[in-house]
Amino acid sequence: MKISSACLFLLGMMAMVMANMKTDNSFDYFVFVQEYTSVNSTSFTIHGLWPQRNDGSYPSYCPGQAWNENDIKSLLPVMDEVWVSDDGPNSDFWSHEWTKHGTCSTLKEEAFFQTAISLYPKFNIMESLREAKITPNGNTYTKTQVESAVEKGTGFQPTLHCNTTSLLEVAMCISKSYSAMNCPSDTGDYFVCPDSFTF
Repeated sequence: MKISSACLFLLGMMAMVMANMKTDNSFDYFVFVQEYTSVNSTSFTIHGLWPQRNDGSYPSYCPGQAWNENDIKSLLPVMDEVWVSDDGPNSDFWSHEWTKHGTCSTLKEEAFFQTAISLYPKFNIMESLREAKITPNGNTYTKTQVESAVEKGTGFQPTLHCNTTSLLEVAMCISKSYSAMNCPSDTGDYFVCPDSFTF
Protein backbone atom coordinates (compact mmCIF):
# COMPACT_ATOMS: atom_id res chain seq x y z
CA MET A 1 0.00 0.00 0.00
CA LYS A 2 1.45 3.35 -1.08
CA ILE A 3 1.30 6.39 1.15
CA SER A 4 0.77 9.70 -0.62
CA SER A 5 3.24 12.52 -0.20
CA ALA A 6 0.49 14.56 1.47
CA CYS A 7 0.00 11.85 4.09
CA LEU A 8 3.74 11.61 4.67
CA PHE A 9 3.87 15.38 5.12
CA LEU A 10 1.05 15.31 7.69
CA LEU A 11 2.66 12.43 9.56
CA GLY A 12 5.92 14.34 9.65
CA MET A 13 4.21 17.46 10.97
CA MET A 14 2.42 15.46 13.68
CA ALA A 15 5.71 13.91 14.73
CA MET A 16 7.29 17.36 15.03
CA VAL A 17 4.39 18.64 17.14
CA MET A 18 4.57 15.63 19.45
CA ALA A 19 8.32 16.03 19.82
CA ASN A 20 7.93 19.67 20.83
CA MET A 21 5.14 19.11 23.35
CA LYS A 22 6.29 19.64 26.92
CA THR A 23 6.20 16.27 28.60
CA ASP A 24 8.45 17.11 31.56
CA ASN A 25 6.37 16.66 34.70
CA SER A 26 9.32 17.20 37.04
CA PHE A 27 9.33 19.81 39.78
CA ASP A 28 11.67 21.10 42.49
CA TYR A 29 9.42 22.04 45.42
CA PHE A 30 5.81 22.79 46.37
CA VAL A 31 4.05 26.05 47.07
CA PHE A 32 1.42 25.67 49.79
CA VAL A 33 -1.07 28.42 48.98
CA GLN A 34 -3.51 29.92 51.47
CA GLU A 35 -6.13 32.47 50.43
CA TYR A 36 -8.15 35.13 52.18
CA THR A 37 -11.75 35.30 50.98
CA SER A 38 -15.11 36.62 52.10
CA VAL A 39 -16.21 33.02 52.77
CA ASN A 40 -14.09 32.98 55.93
CA SER A 41 -13.09 36.45 57.08
CA THR A 42 -11.35 35.24 60.24
CA SER A 43 -8.57 33.17 58.69
CA PHE A 44 -6.79 32.14 55.54
CA THR A 45 -7.93 28.83 54.06
CA ILE A 46 -6.21 26.38 51.75
CA HIS A 47 -6.12 27.08 48.03
CA GLY A 48 -3.75 24.32 47.06
CA LEU A 49 -0.47 22.46 47.14
CA TRP A 50 1.27 23.11 43.84
CA PRO A 51 4.40 21.48 42.41
CA GLN A 52 6.75 24.25 41.27
CA ARG A 53 10.05 24.51 39.43
CA ASN A 54 13.04 26.67 40.34
CA ASP A 55 12.67 28.65 37.12
CA GLY A 56 9.15 29.78 38.07
CA SER A 57 7.35 27.36 35.76
CA TYR A 58 5.26 24.43 36.94
CA PRO A 59 3.86 21.15 35.64
CA SER A 60 0.10 20.83 35.33
CA TYR A 61 -2.61 18.42 34.21
CA CYS A 62 -0.32 15.41 34.37
CA PRO A 63 -1.56 11.99 33.23
CA GLY A 64 -2.62 9.66 35.99
CA GLN A 65 -5.39 8.98 38.47
CA ALA A 66 -8.70 10.65 37.70
CA TRP A 67 -10.50 12.64 40.42
CA ASN A 68 -12.60 10.45 42.69
CA GLU A 69 -14.23 12.09 45.70
CA ASN A 70 -14.75 8.68 47.33
CA ASP A 71 -10.97 8.42 47.73
CA ILE A 72 -10.99 11.33 50.18
CA LYS A 73 -14.27 10.57 51.93
CA SER A 74 -12.65 10.41 55.36
CA LEU A 75 -11.12 13.88 54.86
CA LEU A 76 -14.27 15.68 53.75
CA PRO A 77 -15.38 17.01 57.18
CA VAL A 78 -12.00 18.71 57.65
CA MET A 79 -11.79 19.91 54.07
CA ASP A 80 -15.19 21.56 54.35
CA GLU A 81 -13.67 23.68 57.13
CA VAL A 82 -10.18 24.50 55.84
CA TRP A 83 -10.34 24.10 52.04
CA VAL A 84 -13.34 26.17 51.05
CA SER A 85 -14.34 27.43 47.62
CA ASP A 86 -15.36 31.07 47.25
CA ASP A 87 -16.91 30.37 43.86
CA GLY A 88 -19.06 27.26 43.52
CA PRO A 89 -19.19 23.87 45.24
CA ASN A 90 -16.21 22.74 47.26
CA SER A 91 -16.09 19.47 45.35
CA ASP A 92 -15.55 21.33 42.06
CA PHE A 93 -12.71 23.29 43.65
CA TRP A 94 -11.04 20.13 44.98
CA SER A 95 -11.47 18.35 41.67
CA HIS A 96 -9.72 21.23 39.89
CA GLU A 97 -6.87 21.28 42.38
CA TRP A 98 -6.31 17.52 41.99
CA THR A 99 -6.60 17.52 38.21
CA LYS A 100 -4.33 20.52 37.61
CA HIS A 101 -1.80 20.16 40.43
CA GLY A 102 -2.27 16.95 42.39
CA THR A 103 -1.73 14.72 39.38
CA CYS A 104 1.79 16.16 39.09
CA SER A 105 2.66 15.76 42.78
CA THR A 106 3.72 12.06 42.63
CA LEU A 107 1.19 11.47 45.45
CA LYS A 108 -2.00 9.45 45.37
CA GLU A 109 -5.17 11.50 45.69
CA GLU A 110 -5.80 10.86 49.39
CA ALA A 111 -2.15 11.46 50.28
CA PHE A 112 -2.11 14.71 48.30
CA PHE A 113 -5.04 16.20 50.19
CA GLN A 114 -3.91 14.78 53.52
CA THR A 115 -0.47 16.36 53.05
CA ALA A 116 -1.99 19.78 52.41
CA ILE A 117 -4.30 19.45 55.42
CA SER A 118 -1.39 18.46 57.65
CA LEU A 119 0.56 21.55 56.55
CA TYR A 120 -2.28 23.94 57.31
CA PRO A 121 -1.92 24.20 61.12
CA LYS A 122 1.84 24.65 60.79
CA PHE A 123 1.42 28.01 59.05
CA ASN A 124 -1.11 30.23 60.78
CA ILE A 125 -0.91 33.16 58.40
CA MET A 126 -3.60 35.28 60.03
CA GLU A 127 -2.03 34.93 63.48
CA SER A 128 1.39 35.89 62.09
CA LEU A 129 -0.10 39.02 60.55
CA ARG A 130 -2.06 39.94 63.68
CA GLU A 131 1.10 39.70 65.77
CA ALA A 132 2.48 42.45 63.54
CA LYS A 133 -0.76 44.43 63.84
CA ILE A 134 -1.73 43.66 60.25
CA THR A 135 -5.44 42.95 60.05
CA PRO A 136 -7.96 42.66 57.18
CA ASN A 137 -9.50 46.09 57.67
CA GLY A 138 -8.89 47.68 54.29
CA ASN A 139 -5.75 49.53 55.38
CA THR A 140 -2.67 49.80 53.21
CA TYR A 141 0.42 47.75 54.06
CA THR A 142 3.73 47.30 52.32
CA LYS A 143 4.90 44.06 50.77
CA THR A 144 7.90 44.13 53.10
CA GLN A 145 5.65 44.48 56.17
CA VAL A 146 3.59 41.44 55.23
CA GLU A 147 6.52 39.27 54.18
CA SER A 148 8.43 40.13 57.36
CA ALA A 149 5.40 39.40 59.56
CA VAL A 150 4.85 35.99 57.99
CA GLU A 151 8.54 35.15 58.13
CA LYS A 152 8.69 36.10 61.82
CA GLY A 153 5.59 34.05 62.60
CA THR A 154 6.47 30.96 60.59
CA GLY A 155 10.25 31.05 60.46
CA PHE A 156 10.34 31.05 56.66
CA GLN A 157 10.18 33.56 53.81
CA PRO A 158 6.79 33.42 52.02
CA THR A 159 5.66 34.51 48.59
CA LEU A 160 2.56 36.64 47.96
CA HIS A 161 -0.19 36.93 45.36
CA CYS A 162 -2.17 40.14 44.85
CA ASN A 163 -4.55 41.60 42.36
CA THR A 164 -3.69 45.14 41.32
CA THR A 165 -4.58 46.63 44.71
CA SER A 166 -5.18 43.93 47.36
CA LEU A 167 -3.48 40.99 49.04
CA LEU A 168 -5.24 37.76 48.10
CA GLU A 169 -2.93 34.88 48.99
CA VAL A 170 0.12 33.95 50.99
CA ALA A 171 2.14 30.88 50.03
CA MET A 172 4.81 28.95 51.88
CA CYS A 173 7.38 26.87 50.06
CA ILE A 174 7.75 23.19 50.91
CA SER A 175 10.57 20.86 49.90
CA LYS A 176 9.93 17.55 48.19
CA SER A 177 10.59 15.93 51.56
CA TYR A 178 7.70 18.05 52.93
CA SER A 179 9.75 20.35 55.16
CA ALA A 180 9.38 24.12 55.06
CA MET A 181 11.91 26.21 53.17
CA ASN A 182 12.40 29.85 52.23
CA CYS A 183 10.67 30.68 48.98
CA PRO A 184 12.98 31.49 46.06
CA SER A 185 13.05 35.06 44.78
CA ASP A 186 11.29 33.92 41.59
CA THR A 187 8.24 31.75 42.25
CA GLY A 188 6.61 32.50 38.91
CA ASP A 189 4.38 35.17 37.38
CA TYR A 190 1.40 34.25 39.58
CA PHE A 191 3.12 35.36 42.77
CA VAL A 192 3.34 39.08 42.23
CA CYS A 193 2.37 42.02 44.46
CA PRO A 194 2.96 45.76 44.22
CA ASP A 195 5.16 47.45 46.82
CA SER A 196 2.03 48.36 48.81
CA PHE A 197 -1.54 47.07 48.80
CA THR A 198 -4.70 46.90 50.86
CA PHE A 199 -5.74 44.06 53.12
